[in-house]
Amino acid sequence: GRESARFDLVLADPPYAAPVEPLLDALVGSGVLLPGATLVIERGRGHAVEPVEGLVLVEHRGYGDTVVFRLEAAGTSGG
Repeated sequence: GRESARFDLVLADPPYAAPVEPLLDALVGSGVLLPGATLVIERGRGHAVEPVEGLVLVEHRGYGDTVVFRLEAAGTSGG
């Protein structure tokens, strides 16, 4: 069968004012994330990342006006 690309690390730096949840939904829904994959998303302070189904927020750290969020893809068993 044809194997499609799957990833265990995704880095994203979308525009701070743009909602990031559609991006997260698309990543989860497309099946490109391996179970346990790490997503690192840069946002501006005051622009939080709300985890969508299939992702868990592991940590976030502030650096001046920037906040870096680390999320993890749920395993295939669901969670």
